[in-house]
Amino acid sequence: MSASPPKRAKVDPVVSSGPCWATSGPSAVLEFWFGSNFGASCDTVAYLDERFGKWFAGRDALFDIRQLEAAAAIEAAALGELRAAEWETSRGLLAQLLLCDQFARSAFRGTARAFASDTRAIEVAQRLVDSGAFDDSGKFRAVERFFVCVALSHSEDLAPNRLHVELAKRIGGRDTLPEVAAYFANLKGFPHEHFECISRFGRFPHRNVVLGRESTADELQWLASPECPGWARSQQQATLTYWRGRGLGEPIRMLLHFACVPFQDVFVNTCAEFEQLKADGALPFGQVPLYTAGGVSVVQTQAILRHVARKRGLDGDGPDRAADADMISNAVLDARVPLITARFQPDAKVALGKFLTTTLPKIAGQLEQWLATRGADGKPANFFAGQAPTYADVLVLEFLEYVADEAPEDVAASSSLAVVHPLLFGHWRRMREFQHVSEYICSPTRVPKPDDAFVRTTCGILGMDLPKYLTAEVA
Repeated sequence: MSASPPKRAKVDPVVSSGPCWATSGPSAVLEFWFGSNFGASCDTVAYLDERFGKWFAGRDALFDIRQLEAAAAIEAAALGELRAAEWETSRGLLAQLLLCDQFARSAFRGTARAFASDTRAIEVAQRLVDSGAFDDSGKFRAVERFFVCVALSHSEDLAPNRLHVELAKRIGGRDTLPEVAAYFANLKGFPHEHFECISRFGRFPHRNVVLGRESTADELQWLASPECPGWARSQQQATLTYWRGRGLGEPIRMLLHFACVPFQDVFVNTCAEFEQLKADGALPFGQVPLYTAGGVSVVQTQAILRHVARKRGLDGDGPDRAADADMISNAVLDARVPLITARFQPDAKVALGKFLTTTLPKIAGQLEQWLATRGADGKPANFFAGQAPTYADVLVLEFLEYVADEAPEDVAASSSLAVVHPLLFGHWRRMREFQHVSEYICSPTRVPKPDDAFVRTTCGILGMDLPKYLTAEVA
């Protein structure tokens, strides 16, 4: 079976159903952010509870992916290039503010670019206040006024930040329901936490690392203390500790990239480093990978994958779809074992050939059958656990990418994946059409496929004997 990766093609509407940000007007931005049925329904606590989960709790990775696709529009707004009349209305300015403030933070999380368009967002917010649009209930609802305040709260200059505290008192207009006004009035930490931080430090300490600024002792103490609020941790990068190779770490890396979770690889390069991790109690079961984010550490590959999937809303819509995602993920991880261990066998070519002629056709057939029988109205399914991608789809993608990198031509069968398993090949193509995923797969910073040096290093870390084909080379 040939496993040549699919070529880039036009994005399938099933994958990217939102607007084309580069050419869409402000109405598309506002509809995406506030919802397609935005109107009186937004002036309810139920609406705010649901949307806050998307906006601030990181519960919807697909929502963040759409913002990542808006990078060109974010840059255009930041540079003041959106000059058409529709962008200069009060609602057009609000759309620009959201692009520069909120979209940027999701699209470029964990990098300096997350804050690069703040100056423009604050400028637009000031215009909305000065023009009277902020206080005009005929132009803005309470939740829209809230985001004007939020943009000002991100200023590291004291005056705009002080203004957001004053404006917060006016979020509830004359047409705002009392319970909605109370919702904003009782938000934890709003509006005072940002202002108090700027008053104390003159800047936001949590930005120091990505902006290349040196933190003071007082700032470091605050960042490590329980009083440090959640928003000051939202741009922190997670860490993934594993060998400098793919193995059990690559499915996690692929999922983190897909879910737009910023992270840093921490490579274990020696046996001494591995033993120190165990001695420090960082590895409860004596194994890597180890994932740490937000002060929480998780070990065991499947546990890490499910943890990230649950946090980012990629675990399936409801318990039944979650069970589907788990079944597919477990099956794929099982099928990966002979693939990722082939180079550690006495004869790597024989082991890889066995995988390609037995394990791969079996799991590919099973995945093909699943897609063929799990769609709606008798049609094949586009994804493995519902109508949208889950972590199971990411694991299938990573598995096929691993096969494509490892499969040598001399053990490939004559039939291609596209012919024998067209639904699985179509799924592979569909997942690759997420631009940020395709870029990661082709990135030179991606951990390279395993080679003899990786096998030697890993055997040294684990105290394992080298496989025969490597000892024969030495002899």
